Amino acid sequence: MDFYRNFTAKDYIKYIMALKKYSPDNADEYALTTLGKVNLRADADKKIGAFSGGMKQRLGIAQAIVGEPKVLIFDEPTAGLDAKERIRFRNVISSLATNK
Repeated sequence: MDFYRNFTAKDYIKYIMALKKYSPDNADEYALTTLGKVNLRADADKKIGAFSGGMKQRLGIAQAIVGEPKVLIFDEPTAGLDAKERIRFRNVISSLATNK
C-alpha cells in the first residue's frame, strides 16, 4: 500500500472520505472513530511515514471501511506481517464482522 507519508492518519481518513464523497456530520469524530475500530486512534496525529507495516495494514482497513460498506474482500491481508501482527489483524477483521 502506498499511502501519503506526510499525512497524519486522521487527515488520510478525511481525505478518503472526500474521495468517496462521504460526509458525516462530524468528519473529525468519524475519522477518529474509524481509526479506533482498527486500534489506531492513539496514533491519529502521527505521520503515516512513521507507521510500521502492521499499522499501515490497519490503516488500509480503516480506509476500506469509510462509508460503512456492506462487503469487504481481502486478498492476502496478512502477507508480510509477523505472527503477532497477523493475530491482531485477524482480530480486527473479526471485530468488524461481528459489529455489523
